[in-house]
Amino acid sequence: MKTALKICAAVFSIVGIIFMGIGGAVCYYTGLRWPLIHLGLGAVFVAIAIGMLVYLRRRAAREARLLETGYRIQANIDDVSLNFSVRVNGRCPYVIRCSWLDPQTQKVFCFNSDSIWYNPMPYLENRTTLPVCIDPENPKRYVVDTEGILPPKG
Repeated sequence: MKTALKICAAVFSIVGIIFMGIGGAVCYYTGLRWPLIHLGLGAVFVAIAIGMLVYLRRRAAREARLLETGYRIQANIDDVSLNFSVRVNGRCPYVIRCSWLDPQTQKVFCFNSDSIWYNPMPYLENRTTLPVCIDPENPKRYVVDTEGILPPKG
């Protein structure tokens, strides 16, 4: 999803800049005011692209903060399955689903890893748990830490 948002942000910013350039050039060279619509539309596209990039940056910062300072628990691996809600070129990514029983509240929390574009089962053969970094004040904010267990992305 992160890559898709980056691509969308790039496309929106390029389209926005083109619209703004055309509108600005037509206004400047002809003196007409109606091409200002192009400038406004281009600004909207650029604003959407900036919003996507800000979201991605905040999410990455939150994940890094959780990995660094979050409460680290060992969650039981429940399942490795395909995420059918995402499809790229006809392929669905894998997701590792984990659960953890909070000993203080006796609540069960479920955690999903990020999308993994290959089958992670061979790398999880002997494992029954995965580290999860949670926000102690809100366990719904979490990161399943697969670094060092699965091969690097890319």
